Amino acid sequence: MQQQKKNYTVEVFRFIFCLVIINYHFYSHVLSGIKNQPNYFARSYMGDEVFFLISGYFLMEAAMRTKKTPIQFSVSQLIKRIKKIALPYYLVWLLCFIGLHVTADIMWERYDLFNDLSNSIYELTFVEMFGFTKGYYSNAVGWFFSALLIFTFLLSPFAAKFKEEFSLYIAPVISLFCYGALSINFEYLYFPHARFPLTIFLRGQARALASISLGVC
Repeated sequence: MQQQKKNYTVEVFRFIFCLVIINYHFYSHVLSGIKNQPNYFARSYMGDEVFFLISGYFLMEAAMRTKKTPIQFSVSQLIKRIKKIALPYYLVWLLCFIGLHVTADIMWERYDLFNDLSNSIYELTFVEMFGFTKGYYSNAVGWFFSALLIFTFLLSPFAAKFKEEFSLYIAPVISLFCYGALSINFEYLYFPHARFPLTIFLRGQARALASISLGVC
């Protein structure tokens, strides 16, 4: 079986936007406290959209080649992404969780360790974007993986069944509709857990759906 070649153009984009997102978090947690420190990447939290977009691109590429049924393809795509994400995600989560509580103990702040663990179940099972309340501890990236997995699973069967029709007509409409809804509250885009007024939908859900659909196009 011939091994698929890496797309180095995509890898370069991933690297660049990894740095952009790292800068955003570094500024938010460290540099923002320094007086007159400018934020050169004020909108860099939107780098997440590039990763959603890349995911949609590879999803459609796989859908065009697949011989599986739509349901089989959807399940296989979900499992593939979980395998790729889960181990490094859990390892980083554990290190951050331990580090946070060690730091809290040094600063004489006491938190219920068991309660924090139980409140983290939504992040660890990737269902955070269903609107569950977050606990004291959050590594702040769980929403991304949650939204990615949810919409990979939901869009995959349509991509596998309708292929060209989905990429040329359905996905662009989905993307335009979601971006239109997000543009109404653009200034609050970086709050992925904020709800759209009078709905049950979260802005992080719309971000993922819009960008993955754009990647499909």
